Amino acid sequence: MMKQKAFTLMELVIVIAITGIVAGTIFQILDNGLRAWRIQSSHSEIREDARWVFNRLIREIRQASSVTIPSGNSISFTYDEDRNGLAETFLYDVSAGNLQRSRSGVMSPILSNVVSFNVSGNTPTNRAVTLTLQIQGRENTVHNYQTSAYPRFNQP
Repeated sequence: MMKQKAFTLMELVIVIAITGIVAGTIFQILDNGLRAWRIQSSHSEIREDARWVFNRLIREIRQASSVTIPSGNSISFTYDEDRNGLAETFLYDVSAGNLQRSRSGVMSPILSNVVSFNVSGNTPTNRAVTLTLQIQGRENTVHNYQTSAYPRFNQP
């Protein structure tokens, strides 16, 4: 009679343990990659939102006939957005974590998760308006962005 070859219980336990270790390692690598992708995606989204807000503010500041900084965290300016000959007043301000744009008194949120919005400059010695924005990300990280805009009108 021929002797049949078979795996012992110990060999099966060892194979299952090794397979579990390899599978766990592969899962950990994939999970880390997915987490890094999510964080990078969040950073890109925040950076894109900040760029959009800054581009809009720079364009509006350049078109303004006057710019005032009522406080260090808001900016007000007048310009003719509709090109109908009537200048309107615009105000950017942070309220309840949202950067809001007011057009003739009507507030519209344009960016959420804003930690702070600071404005400085626009003085006779410093024409540049410096805008600083802090936005909170999904991972409780704070992203800092800063830019400057130069109004085209002459200073008083």
